[in-house]
Amino acid sequence: MMSLERGALIAEITSAIAVVISIIYLGHQVGENTDAVKVQTSHALLDLQVQYAAWNQDVAHAELMLRGLSEPSSLSAAEWRVFTFDKTAAFNLWEQAHYGFRHGDLDDEQWESWDRSFASSLCSPGNLLFWDKGQNGWGKSFQALVNTHKSAC
Repeated sequence: MMSLERGALIAEITSAIAVVISIIYLGHQVGENTDAVKVQTSHALLDLQVQYAAWNQDVAHAELMLRGLSEPSSLSAAEWRVFTFDKTAAFNLWEQAHYGFRHGDLDDEQWESWDRSFASSLCSPGNLLFWDKGQNGWGKSFQALVNTHKSAC
């Protein structure tokens, strides 16, 4: 009888140790998965930026964008539409980086780089006009972020 109780006790201790080892292993796997998600998010944002930059390889488009940034009132209705389409893509990219950071998918350094990059061009007349006309199309937390940057213009 004593050896049966002793065997049961050993089995319980062994099971408890196995559970602890399993939890440690699971924690390690979750950490690795989190790192992988951060890398995937970073690569996805970079891919989107490369696609966005490809639009500006066309000289006529680049000239339109430059004119829209500095003198938005000089754009025709059709040119304003092209300008706003481009700006929408840029602000969507900024917003995706913002949400990636807020949800832990971008680390601090990556986020600060993205945020500085986009915020640096915010104060142009065209970007300010675009934002004033369309900011309600983005999430509240992103609006607050952009408006904080805008207040420094």
